[in-house]
Amino acid sequence: MPPAPWVLTLDRKTEHIAFFSDDLEQLALATSALGLGLTLEEETGRVSASRQDLKRLAQELKQRRSPLVDPLERYLSPIEQWKAGSRELKLDSPLVMGIVNLTEDSFSGDGVGTDVTAALSHAERLRSEGADIIDVGAETARASRPQLEAHLEATIASPVVAALAREGHLVSIDTYKREVAEAAVQAGATIVNDISGLTLGTEAAKAAAEGGAGYVLNYSYSVPKHRPDPAPNYADVVMTTISWMA
Repeated sequence: MPPAPWVLTLDRKTEHIAFFSDDLEQLALATSALGLGLTLEEETGRVSASRQDLKRLAQELKQRRSPLVDPLERYLSPIEQWKAGSRELKLDSPLVMGIVNLTEDSFSGDGVGTDVTAALSHAERLRSEGADIIDVGAETARASRPQLEAHLEATIASPVVAALAREGHLVSIDTYKREVAEAAVQAGATIVNDISGLTLGTEAAKAAAEGGAGYVLNYSYSVPKHRPDPAPNYADVVMTTISWMA
């Protein structure tokens, strides 16, 4: 069985992909001096290397007094805690997100509708099974269902978010809409979980930042509620996601 992904990221031999957009001349000199490969695409430089080699690259860039050394060293420094609102999450092991769907037609078939009591009961069960975060969604992701108006989605989600927060749950709101994110954060959500991958703009991310909440950026091969035909086919979904995020 291969090591878990969170272990691989700390493995000195696992390949990482680092993208750079500044000081490409010094980057080219530094990678050449170390015998590392560099791919230049328009105004971006891409380096595929092990963690150990990226540390060597950081030292080489430091000697050359390149401004690239700071972001590279931040990348190489393990993030031990994630501050989401007033909560802090330790990142030394995987975090489990349990989902509470406030819809009647969720993919998982366990939607509770707008019943706050049912939502609380479902959240308690998820927590008892190991969930660290309770993710609340009020709009189905099914492409065949119409998009909810933001004010209606906020009206459905906010009471449940508030009730969960009062019970001590760490609550995430599943939305890509600014109005919904703002209402949920005000109700007690500490994370905005945006499935759009910023394909619809940055308003949900801005709402999270302005409210002091954490923000989860999801990979998205298309805008929400749209399924391309044919569906995407992945040779390596992890590398596709990493490249897309970069």
